[in-house]
Amino acid sequence: MRKLTIAEQRERELRNASVNYNINIDDLRRLINSYYRYCGLVIRLFNDNNAREEHYNFLKKRIEREEERAEKWFDRLNEQFNKYSLSLVYFGITPTICEKGTTRTAIEKYFYE
Repeated sequence: MRKLTIAEQRERELRNASVNYNINIDDLRRLINSYYRYCGLVIRLFNDNNAREEHYNFLKKRIEREEERAEKWFDRLNEQFNKYSLSLVYFGITPTICEKGTTRTAIEKYFYE
């Protein structure tokens, strides 16, 4: 059996979550796409914050704007997940989608390596 691609793994997880949490597949696809874009922003901020000193001064203003944007995005996205008894929980650099009030992963995330 061949190994599933990242896109196929994401689609399989999307369909399973849609059934398990009784979420319309189109609404969930929109939420998950927003989640992946948010994770991309968080990873970019992490890398910018860890840039060498000479680059950091150049990036400082952009980092401040992006951090503010990320904070608002997180609040908005988490509020949307809360409608389905899910929430975003940080265990590392990017948040994990968990069942609300627990640390049990609800939807697995798949990133390009």
